[in-house]
Amino acid sequence: MLCLLLTGQLPAQERSNVVYVDMEMVFDTAPQVVAGLEKLTLEFKPRNDALEIDQERLEAMRQRLQDTSLTDQEINQLQRDRREMQLATDRHREDLVEEFNFRRNEILIGIRETLELVVDEIASEQGYDLILTKSSAIYHSPDVDITDEVMQRLQREFEADQSEQNGR
Repeated sequence: MLCLLLTGQLPAQERSNVVYVDMEMVFDTAPQVVAGLEKLTLEFKPRNDALEIDQERLEAMRQRLQDTSLTDQEINQLQRDRREMQLATDRHREDLVEEFNFRRNEILIGIRETLELVVDEIASEQGYDLILTKSSAIYHSPDVDITDEVMQRLQREFEADQSEQNGR
């Protein structure tokens, strides 16, 4: 059966039960993903802005070190202060990146489950026997690509969820 599928020798009736979904594209552009990442970005914006301000302060300190009128004692103190601030800023950045990635992964795992449920629902409703993805298909005809159908279903579910949340 697999050889027949790959060579395109299946009768038209059987071939229609095998479809393709570009899960990568769906996962990158689904409204649930976009909204979740936008919300996360907004949540982390104040901390990211604070890091940018610290970077500007570090740059100002670096430029001040170029001032030839500073005494050796002032230069040593400024270098110590800059080094301490650089270490603190680096730690904060690492913590922020780690926490952001952890939270992003939590969101994406939840959304992946939703995406898989939608694909399963469509497969059941349409009577598909097999759904291939980019990693499992070398080639697919546009005729068997149901990515748009999956995206439309996700959009409807997203809008319904938004309406429900706004109705509360």
